[in-house]
Amino acid sequence: MDGFTFNSSFKDGNLKQPVDSNKEDELNENALVENLEIDLDDENDNPEITADDNKIESNEIKFQTDIDSNWLRGGEKPKSELNNLKGSENESTESDGATSDQEVSFEDKIEEAFSQFEDDMNSDNDKEFPVPYWFDIVKTRAEMMKDGARDMDPIEVQHEWTWSHADEYKNKYQSVSKKEATDEISTRIERYGFIYEQLCNLEKAVEDLCKLYAVQSNPFETEHKWTLLSAASSLYGSINFALSIGMSDSEIKGLYASYEYDRELVEGIDPFKKFGMTQEETDQIIKEKLGIDMNDISLPQTQIKKRLVSILAELPLEKRYAIFYILLVIANSDGMTDEENKVLSDASLELDIEIDQFNKFKMDGDMACDNIKEFNQAQKEEFSRLIQNVVGADGQFSSEEMMFVMNVIAESDLDPTLISDLIGKYW
Repeated sequence: MDGFTFNSSFKDGNLKQPVDSNKEDELNENALVENLEIDLDDENDNPEITADDNKIESNEIKFQTDIDSNWLRGGEKPKSELNNLKGSENESTESDGATSDQEVSFEDKIEEAFSQFEDDMNSDNDKEFPVPYWFDIVKTRAEMMKDGARDMDPIEVQHEWTWSHADEYKNKYQSVSKKEATDEISTRIERYGFIYEQLCNLEKAVEDLCKLYAVQSNPFETEHKWTLLSAASSLYGSINFALSIGMSDSEIKGLYASYEYDRELVEGIDPFKKFGMTQEETDQIIKEKLGIDMNDISLPQTQIKKRLVSILAELPLEKRYAIFYILLVIANSDGMTDEENKVLSDASLELDIEIDQFNKFKMDGDMACDNIKEFNQAQKEEFSRLIQNVVGADGQFSSEEMMFVMNVIAESDLDPTLISDLIGKYW
């Protein structure tokens, strides 16, 4: 990481991106590193967090709404995209001052279509990893795709994510048996295929209703479009990998009945080509810039272990608040999951802090950075362990989390191999 400096402030819950202070002439290489989609597989492949025999009781975290970082959601799940879409349609109709019987009927029909879709998304809940689990993944990816699209054509974004998902699976499952890889990817094809088909049906139903009732603009188009593109990239990235390990078209069709091979959809687009480089060249840049050898990364299944007492509980209260605040920042950087909330709840017990008192203290980013300096080696190792627990809670190490962890390493002088350890476990 020679030549990189990191902003030291968590102020307002945000960190600036790393800035190359020495090599202004290497813009393409820096752009490559900044734009890498390093959290390609967002699903939690290790959803069950196992504990040691001395399992601690969960302490549900509830945050006050006036904490200075507005993305601290208190562990509550955000409103579903479905409800948000229905709300925006209602607002649009009200603002137009529409009162006719036909437009009321349009609302009723839209409500009916979304209600059916919601029922479908909540079906088969008795299965292991049921549909809602995978639909949450699709929606999370949709937000990431939308946020990272910039001026790109949405279909091009879909194709890049398709390629990236397939590439990630090839890396993740290269060391497992063909049967295990086939089982894993078959579940994904079946679930993502079902979700994609239901989204396509909903899209058509809404479009037909708009035509029938002469509604000029589809109020769901923007939000729905990205969810649909996300489901498509997840499905076809899975199919891409399935074909690469020798699954036949007929086997895939048995999992997703509407499957017909389409080269563009299945193969996607290599996102590295926009930089005019091969993947081997990009791997070399990652090694030079981040000190990470992509060829040495393995993806073992890991278990999160919890302990009852942390040596960090001996620190002054303000320093413990600072540590907990930073764990919150990392967890929320890509949206807090239920698993992360549970691990944070356990961390509050290990640090011996009361959540209500923490909320009242109103720790901020600058204060947190000032309080995580001058730890001894044992304290640094324990701090790193808590960070690993938070990152590992949802089974992934996202690019957003990576930037925050790199900043924490710079602030508190933690062992920089923490980054490579996290990549090895959770990429």
